Amino acid sequence: MARVRVDAGICGFTTEIFRKPHETRVYQVLSPHLPHVSCPLYSGFLKAIEVAALLLTALLPAAVWSQQQPADLEHIRREFYRAVDQEEATLRLMRWIEAGFPGGFAAYPPVVQAYYASLEGLRGRHAANPFTKLDHVRRAIAWIDALPQRHPRYLEIRFLRFAFYHQLPALFGVRGRVGGDLAVLVGRLEAGPDAEVPPQVRRDMILYILESGEPDQEQRLRLSRLL
Repeated sequence: MARVRVDAGICGFTTEIFRKPHETRVYQVLSPHLPHVSCPLYSGFLKAIEVAALLLTALLPAAVWSQQQPADLEHIRREFYRAVDQEEATLRLMRWIEAGFPGGFAAYPPVVQAYYASLEGLRGRHAANPFTKLDHVRRAIAWIDALPQRHPRYLEIRFLRFAFYHQLPALFGVRGRVGGDLAVLVGRLEAGPDAEVPPQVRRDMILYILESGEPDQEQRLRLSRLL
């Protein structure tokens, strides 16, 4: 909801407008509040709708973003594979995300946040200076650590944190999350296809866990049955 206070000045009429953005027939809603044809309340009411619409847009789930811009997420996934081994590809993809999703990290859709945080972790991997490496990894941890809890429906976020944390040494204090993430991943993958995850990405997750994720014997058997 949005509240707009209009102080009309010379016409001496002051009021407040409070309306939900989903209400339709703007003129029917406006008419009881307009004392004369040129009343400035019309502009105020439209501003209230504009503000409420912006608030609603800010709360759209990442699923809506992915439906509206599937090519963007597909591009991020594809380029991320290159970024794993190439520092320039890492920086290039980070710049691409920054240009394509204005507003900074907090404004990115959740899955994009997870990829961006993982890219920051890759900057640490690629850095030669140990202090620079440490800074990048700590920043990446700060960005990605709470994302699976905030957005539990997105399997991809859980996988990205698992893949990142699994490679970190114990000194970063996040290895304790790896086992829990792995258990969730195995259970979710075993439950069947996920509407948010393309089949090839799902298959790549399974293969990564089997080859590099160190599942136990039972988990390995359960995942192998999914291929």
